[in-house]
Amino acid sequence: MRNAKIKEEQQLLFYQTVANMSRNETFEYCIDLIESSRAPNHTLMNRMKSMGKNQLILAMNNFILKGHGYGV
Repeated sequence: MRNAKIKEEQQLLFYQTVANMSRNETFEYCIDLIESSRAPNHTLMNRMKSMGKNQLILAMNNFILKGHGYGV
């Protein structure tokens, strides 16, 4: 089941969850979140394979904000 939109609650939960994760765990969590979103970005998922943990967090933040209509 896909989320209608990744809401603020999911974004806050994302930050709390990834704070104690390794890079690989963060990557898997990000992929799961993107796949369950209303409009998965497959290009972003492919680019995430070569990103570090901080880059993953930034990319997910931009993905979430873009879903809210904020052009990032």
